Amino acid sequence: RYDTDIDALPVQNTRQEVYEFITTEIKDNIDLLSEENTPLYYGRFNKWAAHALLAKIYLNAEVYTGIAEWDNCIEQCDRVMNSGKYNLELNYSDIFSAVNENSPEIVFAIPFDNLSDWDYGWFYLPWITLHPQNQFTYDLEVQPWGSTMAIPQFIDTYDTLDHRLYDTWIM
Repeated sequence: RYDTDIDALPVQNTRQEVYEFITTEIKDNIDLLSEENTPLYYGRFNKWAAHALLAKIYLNAEVYTGIAEWDNCIEQCDRVMNSGKYNLELNYSDIFSAVNENSPEIVFAIPFDNLSDWDYGWFYLPWITLHPQNQFTYDLEVQPWGSTMAIPQFIDTYDTLDHRLYDTWIM
């Protein structure tokens, strides 16, 4: 048991205060970030990642502040799209490839490799998402311990002719 003086606890800021702090920090520093989008900058936060982050914050602004920021969200998305630095992959599933540092679609990547990801030496996501019987499906050395990642009602929202359904989900 810990006895803590209530006055020693940190002050909790409001959603509005956190929203204003984060958006101000990004806007005040965005011009200090690189505009580069090359394999050398893979996994580095650049100006375009900052615009994408602002877009996501503005997309949810109404939750944080009570005021919708749709126009600001669109402006940030337009900046990324009109930068000439990014394009959609020709093949939808290529963005999810383990070797994707040359992808024209990735705005901000979190690099993983077989030496350091999660200190296991292998990509962690399959182990928490694949069903244990998929050990035999994919001839895996060890058994995964997860299960489905989407409820059937979500899967049913895909058009059956949409190739992303089969490129994304194992069924």
